[in-house]
Amino acid sequence: SDTMGHLLKAEFLAAEIEAGHVYPQPFPDWYSGVQLLRYFPPLPYFILAGLFSATGDIVFTGGLFVFLAALFGGLSVLLYRRWLGLFPATAGGVLFMVLPDNTRVAFAEGNMPRILATALLPITFFVLISTLERGPSKLRFVSLAVLTMLIILSHAMMGAIFAACFMLTITVYWVVAHGSPRAV
Repeated sequence: SDTMGHLLKAEFLAAEIEAGHVYPQPFPDWYSGVQLLRYFPPLPYFILAGLFSATGDIVFTGGLFVFLAALFGGLSVLLYRRWLGLFPATAGGVLFMVLPDNTRVAFAEGNMPRILATALLPITFFVLISTLERGPSKLRFVSLAVLTMLIILSHAMMGAIFAACFMLTITVYWVVAHGSPRAV
């Protein structure tokens, strides 16, 4: 599991922030001094560093991060209640939190950046569907752009995969749905 490696980076980042280095470059404890954020984008590490500063326990911070990400993703599925109804949306939110892929990523892989990117997916997809259904507006466009940016700042490859899925959804909507998100 990569969990402890991600938590080590977050702990180092929290110490560097406290020392006044908001975006430190070298990380001396990782591969003899590689850049801290060389492979994964910064957002999950800054969130983990903030949680660590509040809790003081890096292992507890990791568990709290996984819990909060699952809770946010699950609660954001409730936004779909206007199309699905309250009970199916609630069931979907609960299922989102325990999906085998989500639990595997959280507990077997320990991929903290991917956990955050996946937690942002339901609300981002909701904004996309709302935009398709109601038409573009400045608020929906900015919301979709900010959420997509947050996903990319969490895990760039998941951002690319989600963007491809979004494009496929838009294409199916244009070809098949004729204005109804239920047909997508």
